This record gives sequence, C-alpha cells and structure tokens, in this order.
Amino acid sequence: MPNGIFISSGQYRVKELKVDVDLNKDSNVALEYHEATKHSEAGVRNSAHYLDWENKPLPYKIYTSLPHISLPRDFPTPQLEALSSIRGSPLKEKTNFLNLRKLAEILFFGAGLTRETKTPFGTYFMRAAPATGALYPIELYVVSGDLSGLKAGVYHFGPADHSLTELRKGDWRTELSSVTSERERILTAPVSIILTSLAWRNSWKYGSRSYRHWFWDSGVIAANLLATTVSEGFPTRLVMGFVDEQVNRLLGLGRENEAAIAIIPVGVENTGPRGGDSKEISQINTDYLPLSDRDTEYPLIWQIHKESSLTSAKDTQIWVRPRDTTEGKPRRRSADGESIKLHTNYSEIKANLGEVILKRGSTRRFSLGKISPAQLHAILYSS
Repeated sequence: MPNGIFISSGQYRVKELKVDVDLNKDSNVALEYHEATKHSEAGVRNSAHYLDWENKPLPYKIYTSLPHISLPRDFPTPQLEALSSIRGSPLKEKTNFLNLRKLAEILFFGAGLTRETKTPFGTYFMRAAPATGALYPIELYVVSGDLSGLKAGVYHFGPADHSLTELRKGDWRTELSSVTSERERILTAPVSIILTSLAWRNSWKYGSRSYRHWFWDSGVIAANLLATTVSEGFPTRLVMGFVDEQVNRLLGLGRENEAAIAIIPVGVENTGPRGGDSKEISQINTDYLPLSDRDTEYPLIWQIHKESSLTSAKDTQIWVRPRDTTEGKPRRRSADGESIKLHTNYSEIKANLGEVILKRGSTRRFSLGKISPAQLHAILYSS
C-alpha cells in the first residue's frame, strides 16, 4: 500500500497472522524518512531549497496528442445538507444510475475549478478542494464501463477545461479489480476514480517532505468525492490496498514521477464486465506538456514509496484482511470523569453540500468568537 504511515502496523498484523510474505519490507525506512523530514533542524536542512518562481510547475497535466472529451457543464449540484453528506447518510432508496452528467458533477465537486481570483501577481483559479501551497499535485483518473454518454475506457480528468482525455479504449475494470483488495466492489462499480500524486508539483516547494502532503492533499479530495456521491445516492468506498506498479501502468504513469494513492469505486451494477480473462496491461504513450523547464529529484520520496508499496494481489488481501476480521465489538473504555452525551440535531447550518464547497476558500481572517457546545458536537458527530 502506498502509505508509509501504515508500514509498522501492517508488518505487525502480518506476523500476527503467521503469514510468510515480503510485505512492506523495512519499517526502518519509514522511521528514517519521518526523522529526515520533520520540522527540526535536520529536517529543515533536508527539505530547504531556493524557490525558483520562473520554474514553478504547471498546475495542470495537459496531454499533447490524445483525444479529449468535453464534459457536460449543465451537471446537477449536490443538494443533500452538508453535514448529512459528510456523515454518509442518508442514501437515496431509489436506484440511481450513473451517467456522464452525474460523473461530471462528481469530478467537478471533487477537484474542479470553482472560481478565479485576481491578484497583483496574476489570476489564481480556486478548486473545489484545497491543497498544500495551492500547488494541487493530485490528479484524477477514471476507469469506466459503458455509461450513458461515455464509452468504456481509461481517462484523465482535466480540471482546466473540464474534460476527459482518453488513455485507453475498452473496459479495464477486470484488470483493475484483479490487483486490488476490493475485487468485487471495483468489478461491479460503473466507475472507479483513481487519485495520483504528480510529485514534482509539490516537491518544487516542499522538497522531500512533500511525500507527507500526498495524503493530506488526496484526503481532502477524497472527502469531497465521498460526500458528493452520498448526496447523489451512490454507494462509494475508499480502496487503499492495491498493486502499485500495475495500477500505475494502467494509467500510463511515469516511474518515479507520478504514482497512484487511492481508488474510489462509485456506484454498484448488477454485474461487472462480461467474459474473458484479464488482458495484459501494456505500456502506453501518454506524453504531456512538461510541468517546468527542469525537475529536481528527491530520492527519499521514492524510497519511502517503494518500501511501502504492495507487489502482488496476494499482498493486497493480506494487508486488508486483519481490518475485516476484528472479533467482537469495540470495547468501551472506562473513565473516571463524567460522560457527556453529544447533541446530534445541530441545525444552524442548512446549506447544501454544493453551496458549501463553492463558498470554500483560503482565508487569513478568523472569527474571534467562541465555538458553541452545539458546534463542537456537530463537528465530532459528523466526522
């Protein structure tokens, strides 16, 4: 799994299962990475460098020779109240079919351009989800079956012009599902959205420390995607266990340049792709405009990523299995203090999810007022 913070616990659980497998090989690599990149004198020395503004990476990945498909702009807006969307309930009871307009909505409210802000330094385009340094290193890809308005294929989402770039033709859900910990879920989802990190876009400013940001920046997009799909009534799951190299190959990602972080299957069909064994995932040509004139390499990023990657379908099952086989229910911890019941009917915020996402932005002005107990309860309960 491409996530260093899980290395130690992953190894512990594998040993507990008495499984002999080379999974998340050396946890010392994670400890050394964290020591080298934390906010300390050594970490600052390791990550500090001159910001070359003339060489700042492009905020968009633009393919030079592949066909583009414009996404509809008359998509709906998530109407479910924002806190209900975050809580994950209620889902609509009626059958809800995913089509191109709904997919356009999900991608836009996950990572689309929401507005522009003019400053003395130029025009900045705000996105639906924030990012460290406003560098937006996370890219979105779509692995789709046939939808109303879209042929089955592998696509890249371009927020700049709200479009899809076709990377592969045909239905690749079987191949994707076979290298993940959630085979059935991905096989029967009409669409899986894959989040990747285009590393240089963030390491330009943050150096080796930027690997930490992969998961912060993808986390806020994942939160938007999950909340939006809840609002539209699509069952959705976050899948973190997969064979990294195979998913990267499916998307045509450059080695030690860009890597997959998470897979989000959206919706459920009665059946998945029909017939045949898995196809070989061949290399594809996915040339895109250079992000900048020159890149700087940060070997620590790719060392920690490699050591925390999964290398076989068997590894994905071993990695995820302990979390699904917890015996009994969680035990309630005893406490000496008084128990406080949370209020779950907080009603001051009535805005729907779409309104909340569109109004969000970075700010340096904060209210100096106190947070109320009801607001605190709403935060804890909804999270």
